[in-house]
Amino acid sequence: MRRSRIFINTVFATGIVYALFHYLYLKEALQKERKQTMKLEQLLRMANQMIMESDKGNLIHKMLEERNLSSVAIYGMSEMGERVMENILMHSSIKLLYGIDQRAEEIKLVIPVYTLEEAAEKDKPEAVILTAFSENDSLKKEIENIMSCEVVTLGELFYEQ
Repeated sequence: MRRSRIFINTVFATGIVYALFHYLYLKEALQKERKQTMKLEQLLRMANQMIMESDKGNLIHKMLEERNLSSVAIYGMSEMGERVMENILMHSSIKLLYGIDQRAEEIKLVIPVYTLEEAAEKDKPEAVILTAFSENDSLKKEIENIMSCEVVTLGELFYEQ
């Protein structure tokens, strides 16, 4: 009788521990999914804003020229970064020095792409255009500290005209 009670308690405790770990795993997975969804929503809103501004003739390179910038780098070389790169290269005399991305070694573009640490050792741009999204200003501040130059987000370009 005593052995069966110990066995039942052990099985019960194991079940509770399993349920707790499963709950924590699902909670973490859900948080990651929510974060990814927020990022995609921001990307969609920014792409929509870019299209609306482009229809009005407000292209990224013009906004950068209005800030009297002659050299820039782009941080975040996913789809949004590539669109910004194309706009600058095809329509502007602004010198695009390089791209910056955490996955620099995986990215092959017409411009060199470096990690932030590598970029810190290269020629300094007048500004870095931040196309990556973060939940707060920590990424922007980190880039400013490491690169010692102005960092301009796409939101600042489009919404603070």
